Amino acid sequence: MSTSRTLETNRVSKREFVQRFARRGGISVQAAQTAYTAMIDELLDLVGRGNTVTLTNFGKFYPQTHKGHRCLLYTSPS
Repeated sequence: MSTSRTLETNRVSKREFVQRFARRGGISVQAAQTAYTAMIDELLDLVGRGNTVTLTNFGKFYPQTHKGHRCLLYTSPS
């Protein structure tokens, strides 16, 4: 695992995060992956349904609306 290289660039991959989470929690990587997936899925589901989720000392997640992007559709000349 490339912990020092990754931390030097301030980026941690999902794989590395799950491995570190497993090590810290004293659980298997598979159990950590299951917990990670369940947490993210539940967070996305709750926010997607219009709820605000506050995780103390971590962050607040809430639905936001965005105007989107204007796009022009071009057709090739016939």
